[in-house]
Amino acid sequence: MSDCVGCGYCCLKVPCPIAVRIYGAGITICPDLQWNGTRHICRLVTLPDPLGAEYRKDLSIGAGCCSSLNTWRKDVINRIPTPEPQPKQIITGEFQDFLVSLGTQSFISGDALWLTIWAFKKRLEKRGYSKEEAEKICNLVNHYVRQNRNSMVENFIG
Repeated sequence: MSDCVGCGYCCLKVPCPIAVRIYGAGITICPDLQWNGTRHICRLVTLPDPLGAEYRKDLSIGAGCCSSLNTWRKDVINRIPTPEPQPKQIITGEFQDFLVSLGTQSFISGDALWLTIWAFKKRLEKRGYSKEEAEKICNLVNHYVRQNRNSMVENFIG
């Protein structure tokens, strides 16, 4: 077994049981994994004793690297993915309420809703939103409207 070099292999391949306990089973990248400029560090194991000591023991910190498939050891670089930029926040609570109300209106056809959302997407792009951002926002708008459509109305009117 070799000493750990902080390459991030273990933490980035599979979140540890402690991270899953804290952040839930759907976690992919632990928010407590950090790059300090030369190596990856887990903030959980740096907590003051006794909690940090318990985490170090549970994760076998200091026991060394046991992965024979770990090629990252020779090239220790920051491998924590940069989060995707999120679209500008426009779906406020009030706007969500409006979209829900719009979705409950039986006199508006599905075609009219689709055309309205498509025109909204084009306006967002003109205002400087990327196509991807505009698409994400319009998908949210569509979700709030369609989620509240009566299925009979949706099937009858379209």
